[in-house]
Amino acid sequence: MLVRYDDTRVKRLIAWARNNWTCLEQRHRKTAEAFFARVGKLTSDAAVEAFLNNDAAAREALITGYINEVKRRKVFGFGIHYPVRNPATGGHHYYLAHFSDHEDGYCYMANFMAEAERTLEGLSKRTGDLFGNQPVQMELLEIRQEFVAQAEDATVKRIISALPEILGDYNLHGRRVENRKIFAAIVDRFGYSTTRKEWVRALRELQQAGKLLWRGQKILLSRASTRPN
Repeated sequence: MLVRYDDTRVKRLIAWARNNWTCLEQRHRKTAEAFFARVGKLTSDAAVEAFLNNDAAAREALITGYINEVKRRKVFGFGIHYPVRNPATGGHHYYLAHFSDHEDGYCYMANFMAEAERTLEGLSKRTGDLFGNQPVQMELLEIRQEFVAQAEDATVKRIISALPEILGDYNLHGRRVENRKIFAAIVDRFGYSTTRKEWVRALRELQQAGKLLWRGQKILLSRASTRPN
C-alpha cells in the first residue's frame, strides 16, 4: 500500500486543536477533541509533543510516528517513507509511505526509493535523467561513474560496519536465516539510503572474510559476524 502523508496538514490539525482546546466555545472544544483523536491515528504522542515543542526533527517524527502506529496496530508489518519534493521549488512537499506485510515488498520499495534518490542526486550510472534520455558526453559520463563507484564503496563500508550491531539487535548470529530477513534488517537501519546491490556486496565481502556462508536463499551467520573488526 502507498499512502500520501501530508505532514503539513497534520501539523495544522495539531496546532488548531492545541489553540482551541480550552476555548470558551463548546463547539470549538469539541472540534479540538475530534482533531486530537484524528491526529492519534496519524502519528504518535511523542511526535505531537515534538511538534508542540518546536523540535527541529518534528517533521520526520510525525511520519515515523505514523508508520510505527500502523505497525503497532498490526495493520502492516513493514513500513518505509520517502520525502517527495515540490518540483517547482525543490522544497519539501509531502511524504510517500509504503507499507507491506512481507520483507520482499519492504526491501523492493527501499531499493526503488534509493535508486530514485541516487538518480536525482546524479549518483546513478544511467545516462538519462528521470524524465527523459538526454545524452551525456563521454568525459562527463566517466566522471559520473567514478563518483558512483566511490559512493557505492563508501555505503558498502557503512553497511559492513553496522552489520555486527544490526545482527546482534535481531539475535541473528550463529543462525541460518533467509537473506531477505537480513536485507530487511539493513533497511530498518538505513531506510532508503542504501541499495540492494550494496546489501549484497556487503554480505559477499563478509562471506569472503569467512564470517558467513551464503547458499541459495539462506545465509548461515557465524558468531564472528557480529563482532566488530
